[in-house]
Amino acid sequence: MVKAEVLQLEVSPQVTENVSSEAALERVKLSLRLQALQPVDSLFSDSEANNESSYRRYPFMQPRVETTLYLRPDSANSAWFSKHALPQVGETWVFAIKLKSIHASQNFLASDYESYLFQQGVAAKGYLPEYRVEERVRFTNWILQNWPVSDDYVTTGIRAKTSFAMRVSQASLYQWRPWRQKLLDRFTERLGSYEYWRIYRALLFGEKSMMTDDDWLLLQETGTIHLMAISGLHMGIMAVLGALLFKGLWWFGVYRMAFINLPFWMGSGAVFFASLYLLLSGLSIPTQRAWLMVTSVLLFLFLQRRFQPWSALAIAAFAVVLYDSRSVLSPGFWLSFTAVALIFWVLPKIKMHSRWQQLVVIQTVLTIGLAPLLVWQFHQLPLLAFLANLVAVPLVSLLGLPLLFFSSILSLISVSIATPFLMLNDWLWHGLWLYLLSLQQWQGNLNLQLFTGTKSLLWLCAVYLLLFSVWQLLTWIAKYRQRPKIPFRSADGVPSVSRISLDQAVQRPSVFKNGIWVLLLLISVVWLGIHSEEEELLSGEFELTVFDVGQGMSAAIRTRNHLLVYDTGPRWGRVAAAQFALLPWWRGHSQPLIDKLVVSHSDSDHAGGLEYLTGHLPVKQLLSSQLKMLSIPQNLDSQHCVSGMNWQWDQVHFEFLSPQSAKLSDRTVSDNDLSCVLRVTSGAGGNAKRLLIPGDLSARGEFELLHRMGKNLGATEILIAGHHGSRHSSSESWLKRLDPQVVIFSAGYQNRFDFPNDELLQRLQRFNPAAQLYNTACSGAMLWRVSPNKIELIDQARRTRAKWYYQRCSETIK
Repeated sequence: MVKAEVLQLEVSPQVTENVSSEAALERVKLSLRLQALQPVDSLFSDSEANNESSYRRYPFMQPRVETTLYLRPDSANSAWFSKHALPQVGETWVFAIKLKSIHASQNFLASDYESYLFQQGVAAKGYLPEYRVEERVRFTNWILQNWPVSDDYVTTGIRAKTSFAMRVSQASLYQWRPWRQKLLDRFTERLGSYEYWRIYRALLFGEKSMMTDDDWLLLQETGTIHLMAISGLHMGIMAVLGALLFKGLWWFGVYRMAFINLPFWMGSGAVFFASLYLLLSGLSIPTQRAWLMVTSVLLFLFLQRRFQPWSALAIAAFAVVLYDSRSVLSPGFWLSFTAVALIFWVLPKIKMHSRWQQLVVIQTVLTIGLAPLLVWQFHQLPLLAFLANLVAVPLVSLLGLPLLFFSSILSLISVSIATPFLMLNDWLWHGLWLYLLSLQQWQGNLNLQLFTGTKSLLWLCAVYLLLFSVWQLLTWIAKYRQRPKIPFRSADGVPSVSRISLDQAVQRPSVFKNGIWVLLLLISVVWLGIHSEEEELLSGEFELTVFDVGQGMSAAIRTRNHLLVYDTGPRWGRVAAAQFALLPWWRGHSQPLIDKLVVSHSDSDHAGGLEYLTGHLPVKQLLSSQLKMLSIPQNLDSQHCVSGMNWQWDQVHFEFLSPQSAKLSDRTVSDNDLSCVLRVTSGAGGNAKRLLIPGDLSARGEFELLHRMGKNLGATEILIAGHHGSRHSSSESWLKRLDPQVVIFSAGYQNRFDFPNDELLQRLQRFNPAAQLYNTACSGAMLWRVSPNKIELIDQARRTRAKWYYQRCSETIK
């Protein structure tokens, strides 16, 4: 049971999988972010749970829970139901939900969603499969004054099996979140018809749920994604607008108050408007950080001290970390403070230049200075980001945001008066969007986006050391060339040095000091040169990458010059596992052509990402046993995978062992037993190393394959367990014949099927006690290198990234 306040609310439709354009609405997904008002027993120990006063007193100690409810469409479409039975922002509810610890997939070069949730203060995820209106109505108007103290919840009206949620109290008039929600609804009603309302919604309220995948891709590939995050730039603009407005009020009579001076009054206006914007944006963590940065700068104004840029930056960083130490886990923290530091560093050097020259120089310094951080955090660098930001940043800062704020406030007074300004807003963003789209297309055609592999913290330090050393040496060279050329003796033979005053003398640059910079430059270059070399695959070798896609399957097999992808993982609504698992890995490997895409069978946990993958990645050929049940692009070459089909890439042999062609039309064969069983062999003879991927092949299919192939199905060094570790796969005879050295399970963390099954694990312990067992739920994505001489585990994403707040498996593989 969870007693919580509703912080955020989002309603989105969910549609059936593998259906045509006439898809019927199955249910409505209701996503909630809750602030727990009392400790949740399943999240804390008894000693922590008993100390309830601390959780009530300190908001930052109250855990947040992300909850998903699924509504029936007839109820969700009801106006009465939406108004009276749905949770509203600011209300306090009691939910009888199933809580699950935070555990996100960990893949190479992908974002760390688990760290993101920890940084956001989300302690658990909740799930409530059914939310029935007829059982909810009885308790709609029943208000509890206190949390039920009795364990007999039947007497208090809460039945865990029939009544899943109950409103405890309405939203208070003194809470700011309900007012913000009403304001958002009002703006949606008046501005929702405009083309770029989704952009305005993100900039005004920090609500990005309406942003499409194409929008995010455009902003990411042009390096302008920071414009959609309410950061110090947006907060600073709001503070400046507040200061200017209060300055105007000053001349309307405030100046008559002798105890108020103009700087203090303008600073108060800046803080007031920045605070309003903080509440308007939902008090999100990035906005809190930006607000602390702005107020730290204004602190010098209130204390009537001379502004010291570096002191202000240090105070802001200290305040942000003191308020929430988890801020250091956010990439925005490092990018924001590094960007401000670069601006503070370069401004004194260009103050004599014109405005447009200053703009170009600042953008150049930011592009070069932030490039290592972007590569380190996001493993990519848009090379046209300089051109994109050179136009986007001043356009949004000087015109876009002020005009948006002004027209939005004006729309609350009169829509007709605000219409011309709103149309101007749309015209402005339309022009910017076309400019970014043209850059994106140009960048794609010329392949001007750099994708890299994982970079360490030492790599980041070495790159910044290299940049700083180069800058110091260039500065030294410039000063050396500008030194005055003084003749040693004058015409009358008197040494000229005696004729020069001491203030005209120029000291010779320190050889020792610049020698140190030269040494550091050489060290950083040598270190980067050594560690940038990637070991290439040789002929006869292949790499196996098993992705962490939750309860599903996806793997990639790469030889020296070719790539095969086996299965695409599941799909959840609009999100496919291939989007966060396979796509970043593919980009980090220089975006190679997928020579063959194998979809073992049509189950959604294996084929769910097919549509996304074929729409975003180049695929040469598709192989599957159930082509008619898949959504395949018309121009894509597709064939059935059948027993006996084989080929060789770079001296690595590939062969399908099942299904037989006659079984493809046999309706008595289950989908699982139609799985494409793939064997990959490195080397030949006694030195050969084999990989076997059986898909979801059941024990019956294994028996038929063993009977048909006989001794031709010999020992296998690496086996990906069939059907994610089900007890109905990996039979006794199968394990005895294959005798694997390594068994890999591709299963979700604490999945409802309890894969890998305990019975199977006991079977492995009996017949293959020496086998090494791995599970993607515990290891994350895994990278293996297989050659005729050895099998080597190169990396495990979850274990490599391991942080103290990660949820760990209680056992070795479960």
